[in-house]
Amino acid sequence: MSEVKEGDEVLLRTGEGGRRLGMRIEDTISER
Repeated sequence: MSEVKEGDEVLLRTGEGGRRLGMRIEDTISER
């Protein structure tokens, strides 16, 4: 999870990445 957190911070900083991040998190939860 630490790895994802680092990527999340970068995506959130870009702003647009925030939207993609939400989709990625949903995909990760779906996989699990």
